[in-house]
Amino acid sequence: MKGWLLSFALLGSLAVAKPVLAESTSPSRTHWLLLHGIWPGSGRDWRFVAPLLREQGAMVLRPSLPARAGLFAWAEAIVGYLERVPSELYVVAHSFSGAATLFMLRTAYELQHGNLKTLIARLDCASFTGRAAYACRQLSEGWQQLLSETERATRWIGAAKKIERVFLYHPALRGACGACWDLWGFGGGDTTASLCLLAEIAGWLFTPIERVTWESAIAVTNLYGGSEWMLSLCGLQDNDFALRLEQQRLSLEGHNYREVFVGRQLHFAFALRRSAAEKLVTQLSSIILRR
Repeated sequence: MKGWLLSFALLGSLAVAKPVLAESTSPSRTHWLLLHGIWPGSGRDWRFVAPLLREQGAMVLRPSLPARAGLFAWAEAIVGYLERVPSELYVVAHSFSGAATLFMLRTAYELQHGNLKTLIARLDCASFTGRAAYACRQLSEGWQQLLSETERATRWIGAAKKIERVFLYHPALRGACGACWDLWGFGGGDTTASLCLLAEIAGWLFTPIERVTWESAIAVTNLYGGSEWMLSLCGLQDNDFALRLEQQRLSLEGHNYREVFVGRQLHFAFALRRSAAEKLVTQLSSIILRR
């Protein structure tokens, strides 16, 4: 047990830093928001990716999100950063940020259409125990706040409407291996509690997918992958450090959502090796050109 908690302590070590905004003199000026996951866990994770995008004329925002935050708080931080940039925005969301981005889009959609109460009614916190129940209460309280604070709800809707494309990269959509073992929150804090909850609710939270893609107005591409027969929190099998391949997928197609297997690559390789970052940027460029 101590070994698992130590692993989650590494996952939960999130640094808090100011957003880094890089401007380009290129007339293209596409805006990219790069959202990190829970490991390594800061805007610095994109230190190889950001310069490569800037070379293509992009303007890049790569913030550090709140440490050890739960799903609702993480999504609200994303809303705050989205408010700082123009529309027609491209988002790359790694790991837990992938789930938080889809959650933000679904929540904003239901707010826009006056249906958030339906989601709240479906979230039965009494059916969960332990950290999942704790995360469920956090989520329910956040949704209730949005219903009671019109200005706050308007900010979520406005932020979602700025997004043109989302690229999920090794996203933690259906929880993570060992998340529910972090019983006291020593490893990932509220983040691992939310990952434990996601394992139970992702099946309906992110479907129907057209309510995430805003009736296909937002293109979402899921770039999933992982190492083969790796010893990790998932055990010894085909996985991605703390995510099995099936935990990264919704197994859906259509409505402007697609899933693409991007190969045998370690979960955070892009943050450690320039070659992995180059491969990611090449994949992003290829998908955009095929549109």
